[in-house]
Amino acid sequence: MPEARMLARSISRSKSLGRLKSDSARLLYTWLIPFLDVEGRYFADPEIVKGYVFPKTKSMTPLKINRLLQELAENKLIILYSANGETFLQFKKFHELQPGMRPEREAKSIIPKPSSGLTLANSRTNKIKLNKSKLNKSKQKDDVEKEFEEFWDAYDYKIHKADALRAYKALRQNENKKTIAQALHGYEDYLKHRRIKEKFEQRKMYPATFLRSDRWKDFIDFKFEPGL
Repeated sequence: MPEARMLARSISRSKSLGRLKSDSARLLYTWLIPFLDVEGRYFADPEIVKGYVFPKTKSMTPLKINRLLQELAENKLIILYSANGETFLQFKKFHELQPGMRPEREAKSIIPKPSSGLTLANSRTNKIKLNKSKLNKSKQKDDVEKEFEEFWDAYDYKIHKADALRAYKALRQNENKKTIAQALHGYEDYLKHRRIKEKFEQRKMYPATFLRSDRWKDFIDFKFEPGL
């Protein structure tokens, strides 16, 4: 996804945004925009939103973010839904709000689209149910996220962490941790080979690019042999 999205002046005249109860809800709506994928979707897990959208804003706790997401959904600004055991959000009229967007230049969405059977926030009785004990331990990550942190520490070209996390989660649905780690080790050996043997300083791929493309498979068995 790009580093930026458009924020049109017409947003200040939005009746739906005007009906929101707090500026915090309006802040959440606008700060989510740069994180949306090509279809206007993003993760709706309050812990992920906290970690990537509000990492430095102490007042935006996961519990508060959950409440604000519900408020955005109730005012028909977003759709909250569940798929494959995860919760997601979809901005309404996303493409109308991004008239200058060029979808053909962006990666396809890895988040499933919402359907009537998946929607969670059509009424007050259908709100996302979060485990409060989990929210009170917001720093605790699930196994895949912990694995990703190990990958992130090992990958020395650190850029677009949130995008890399999404790519890692998608890849882990079909590949195991050991295979990904082996491919990364082989990639490092390949770059070393280019640098030492071929005297060429090849630019390292973005971590998300490495994980998403099938290129990583090329490096699983690669080993650098320095020779004599």
